[in-house]
Amino acid sequence: MSIESQLAEYVASLQYKDIDEATRIFFGRMLLDTAAVSIAGFREPSCRPVATALCAWDQEGPASVVGSEQRVSPPAAAFANGVYAHWCEWDDSHDPSHVHASAVIYPALLAAFEASDQSAMTSGGEEFVAATIAAFDAACRVGRLLKPYTHRGWMPTGTGGAVGAAAGAARILGLDASGIQSAMGIAAAGSGLSRQALADLVNAKNILAGVAAKIGVESALLARAGVSGAPHFITGDYGLQGLYANGQGDAEEILDGLGREFSINEVSVKPYPCCRSAHPALDIVFELLRDEPRVANDVDSVRFEVPRGVYERVGRPFEAGDNPRMAALFSVPYSVAIALTNGLVAPKDFDPESVRAVSSEVADLIGRIAVEAVPVPNEAADPIIPTRAVFTLSGGGEMELTATTVKGAPDHPMTPDEEASKLATAVGDSLPSEDINGLMAAARGVPERGLVEFLDHVRRPKPDGSSQFMGFCRS
Repeated sequence: MSIESQLAEYVASLQYKDIDEATRIFFGRMLLDTAAVSIAGFREPSCRPVATALCAWDQEGPASVVGSEQRVSPPAAAFANGVYAHWCEWDDSHDPSHVHASAVIYPALLAAFEASDQSAMTSGGEEFVAATIAAFDAACRVGRLLKPYTHRGWMPTGTGGAVGAAAGAARILGLDASGIQSAMGIAAAGSGLSRQALADLVNAKNILAGVAAKIGVESALLARAGVSGAPHFITGDYGLQGLYANGQGDAEEILDGLGREFSINEVSVKPYPCCRSAHPALDIVFELLRDEPRVANDVDSVRFEVPRGVYERVGRPFEAGDNPRMAALFSVPYSVAIALTNGLVAPKDFDPESVRAVSSEVADLIGRIAVEAVPVPNEAADPIIPTRAVFTLSGGGEMELTATTVKGAPDHPMTPDEEASKLATAVGDSLPSEDINGLMAAARGVPERGLVEFLDHVRRPKPDGSSQFMGFCRS
């Protein structure tokens, strides 16, 4: 049996009873975190018309969109909710593969659920959990296979993410292993996603999770309709391994520990609303602020030494340019200067108006923060650590700190209080406190309660705390 067939069989057959309790709990945390960052995206005025652009001609369907009572087609909903989830760069990341898994998988599988025969059921939660866990495995394992050999210009979210979303959505739609394999093959044919939008610092980068989610659910729907996807979509001559990894790597690794070691447990929750590659530098700053506050107030300049991939994404000298929001989201100098000055970084710090209006003191500090690319072990895998910081103090002397792990990673998790604070900040005044509590209970209770209650809460946020968003307009 081929690797692709074995992966499809696994996705089709994983049962809720085979998933340990810790993984089940983490599923609920990831679902809640994705809902939170999606609401944060929904609250951004610049995001709403982009996320719902495909809904304007598509106002009849079964699927829900964050913040609206209107229903749309599953592909339009998957796109909209994927864009919302990824807009603020606050969604989780599978660091070993760089796949933004939740922002693709949850939107695709929720849309597939509402298009399925289960949509009116208050049960079905256990099936959704199992399909989601299997989808994470497909996405992250495929992404991890390709990552060390793939040109950095490709977004792993577009390969592993799209394939995993297709796999999970196909299972939700009731397809057997053969149909799931076809769905993954169709998604692989449409995979990719160039990072050029990031290099050019334009907001097309922020829609890429939505694009991958849309590919995933469309591929599952096409497979259900009878389209046969390429069965050797990974290992074939023109499969993902050949196209994105030049045939390198051992595809058998995708199957190692499958069903015993769940990839969702390798996902990192983001504490800061900016590119994950900037997080080690921010961790160092917050460690300094916590342990040496007097030293932090005496910083004259900072030099960071980072892996090359980190430098390429977030290390260049900061210029607000024509897209200040994007420039700030992907800048160590900007985010570190804000952290040193304010003691935190928040979504509002990356609003275009806030970026343009930084004080002269902050602007001067940004100019005194330098980032240098240095060789690191296993550089081909594009790691984001280690990161070393050298703080030069205004009174003379230096202090060095190094990050060898990253806050939010499995070996350095956020605390429950930190996760609660993130939820409150992300949701803001878009939901009253009783609805926030209801959203938390619904996300954590999916196995027992199903998805109907959770989806009801997802539709409730309001952009200004007073009126429902009805923005599916043709411009």
